[in-house]
Parts: sequence; structure tokens; C-alpha cells
Amino acid sequence: MINIAKVLKPHVGTAISDEDEWEYTYYLRDASGNVMSNYTKRTLVSTTTYKQVKQTEVPLYGSDRLGIFNRNKVVGKLEVESDGSDGPKLRVD
Repeated sequence: MINIAKVLKPHVGTAISDEDEWEYTYYLRDASGNVMSNYTKRTLVSTTTYKQVKQTEVPLYGSDRLGIFNRNKVVGKLEVESDGSDGPKLRVD
């Protein structure tokens, strides 16, 4: 089960910024409801616009929760072509 638990919406003055600047945090849970991994998704703009998905935290469990491994690794990118000719391309790193 995946839950969106947090959406970070930066402010520009008194207005909320464009949706491309928002950061989403997803929590992947097991059947008991324990968090198994955290992911963040944000849009990055350079020569190509793409959405980047990072695995940020992985809780470590034994008979109880032992701690958190701060991974911070890019696990996927969704490239969006500016001319829209080929459509979006998913790249998994």
C-alpha cells in the first residue's frame, strides 16, 4: 500500500508556487502498516524537464524497529520531451 502523506508547496511571496515546484513524499507500507520505504518525487528543469523519484529512507526492522537507513538514491526519472513528439519516457536508474 502506498500513501501520499506530505506535499511540500513552496510559497513565492503570498502565492503558492507552480505545481512543477512541489515535492511529494510517498510512504510504502507492508500489510501490517509498517513503513517499509519513503520516496520523494519532484520536477527538475534543465535542458529537459523530468520528474525524479528518490528513495530517501528505509526503516530497518528486526524483532522491532532498529533504525533508519538514509539512502537518498535516485530510483527513476520520467523525461518529458519539450516538443511532445515521443511522449514521456521512463528511465529507471
